[in-house]
Amino acid sequence: MADQIVVQAQRRTAAGKNFNRQLRRSGKIPAVIYGPGKEPLSVAVDPKTIKNILYSESGHNTIFTVSVDGKEHANAMVKDYQTDPVVGNLIHADFFEIAMDKLLELTVNIEIVGEAQGVK
Repeated sequence: MADQIVVQAQRRTAAGKNFNRQLRRSGKIPAVIYGPGKEPLSVAVDPKTIKNILYSESGHNTIFTVSVDGKEHANAMVKDYQTDPVVGNLIHADFFEIAMDKLLELTVNIEIVGEAQGVK
């Protein structure tokens, strides 16, 4: 990873369906940052940044820094996300806070390219 990705987030205090709809109309999506032994933190993030992370080479396994209200908060990765089934826009994201000194088990997709010599 050449450059460290920083996701800018704003803390949100309000919750509920109506507030989240207003948030999406304003160009942000609701998200939650959680981790082992940590209290969940509700934030609002830019969906374009999250889409760039999800469509990158490492996909949802990308480790990035979350900056909440301008202060560096934690290293995290996208644990789960929701998309609109009709339009395909991001609706919500879950970020898992990572302790860089602990072992982490991940799922990695492998795509086989080309044909085997025996098939040709």
